[in-house]
Amino acid sequence: MNAKKIMGAVLVAFLAAALFVGAGAAATVFVNENVTQTQKTALANSGTWSNGDAYVTIGANGIVVPGPNFVPGTYKKGEDTLFVTNPSAVITGVVGAGYEAYPFIGANIYQNTPADEIELSVASASENVTIDGLYVTFPDGSNQLLQPQDLIYELAGNNATLGVYKVQALFNYTNFTKGILLDKLLSEVATINVVEEGAGTISAAADSVLKSETIKLVITGQPGKTYNVTFDTAYLFNATENQLIKTEKVDGKLQFEMPNTGKVDLSIKANATATEKVGSSEKITLQWNANGKAKQASVVINFAKGTISAKTEAASYFVGDQVKVIVTSTAGIPTSYMINGTNFGYVAPSPASNWGGWKVTGDSVKTIEFSIPTDSVASQETATLSKKMDVGTYTVTIIVDAETKTTVPLTLKQPFISIAEAPEVIVQGEDDVEFIINAEATEDIGYYIFGTNYFKADQEVDDHPSDEDGELILNQFVIALGAEDSKNMSA
Repeated sequence: MNAKKIMGAVLVAFLAAALFVGAGAAATVFVNENVTQTQKTALANSGTWSNGDAYVTIGANGIVVPGPNFVPGTYKKGEDTLFVTNPSAVITGVVGAGYEAYPFIGANIYQNTPADEIELSVASASENVTIDGLYVTFPDGSNQLLQPQDLIYELAGNNATLGVYKVQALFNYTNFTKGILLDKLLSEVATINVVEEGAGTISAAADSVLKSETIKLVITGQPGKTYNVTFDTAYLFNATENQLIKTEKVDGKLQFEMPNTGKVDLSIKANATATEKVGSSEKITLQWNANGKAKQASVVINFAKGTISAKTEAASYFVGDQVKVIVTSTAGIPTSYMINGTNFGYVAPSPASNWGGWKVTGDSVKTIEFSIPTDSVASQETATLSKKMDVGTYTVTIIVDAETKTTVPLTLKQPFISIAEAPEVIVQGEDDVEFIINAEATEDIGYYIFGTNYFKADQEVDDHPSDEDGELILNQFVIALGAEDSKNMSA
């Protein structure tokens, strides 16, 4: 064999290998494909290819026959690989041009859309497999094979029937085995939903709203159309800015042009002063014009009655302490609080922002903190004269409005002092004599030591001594006497 014949044989072998492995990647064939018709003849009579429990067989006739457990994927025979799948197509549809264009495959197309604004195309995503046309199932269930331009005519102007059109690419049957069923030659279903001109919807993220709470409205409609949003009671809601659309107030309506997404998220905030609407509802209406007629859709939002709860930071306090009150409210900001106890009454003055330690955080769910100075509050009777709260149990009532209030108990107790440890006998001149004192609610104590011909008065600061485990002991004082103190003591 001469050199030219040898090289020719090698080239043929290389080309056959390329069909099997795709020059480093698996070749692609389709279920029921006739490889002798699609220029993949080197695969004919190649036998069985496996993928786990699944397999396909390619016989002498060139037909790719799937086994009972077939799944699309990579199949192997020895070291060779083959990608086996179903044929696929790409169906695209767009209305308009430029930044105003919007897709309608898997979405809406609107009646009265001019034919020259509709673009529709279909392309095979599979090499060597062509497409005969579009197999269309109409909303009434009937079927017809159409070319893309024919389907544009069906969808344009007033020709389209309202409802969902199902569109599938029909592959050229000559590429596949004879007698194959139609459903084996169709691509996956793409849908087109024909709706009325301008058809809009409006929905809310929740069916109720609290005062001062922000709620999201979702509005859909025809791109390029002008829509208005109106409220039954205009002052109840404030619309927050949407960075994606320009909204204007026209004749008391919130007006905007629908972007090409066909959807707008609009946030509105319930006005904090709308107390009279609690327990009732509000209708929000979307309005537009279509075919010379006014159209609308609406959503109803209920004004819920918020709740309020409160607690004190500690379970109990000492007389003279600052009592920290923590309020959680979905009903708004408290306007007043009252303290009631035995022979004691107090009503906090407005505004609440003047209360001690006043702090508000949160949006629809607010956390409010304030403090009550138990050593100096005004009595209800004298109003301006300060009055100290004594030992006992009190009820603090926090008020938002006449119907929204909550109570929290407040216990004041007298701090105690006791000697926890003291020496029974002190030897004159003894060093390191200690008295251990427990005293609540104070950072320092005064003490006296007196006896025969001896007197001492001093002050001790709580320096937080530690126990055997190294833990700090709070409210404990250590009074230490040295040799200079004890030598002056007498029996």
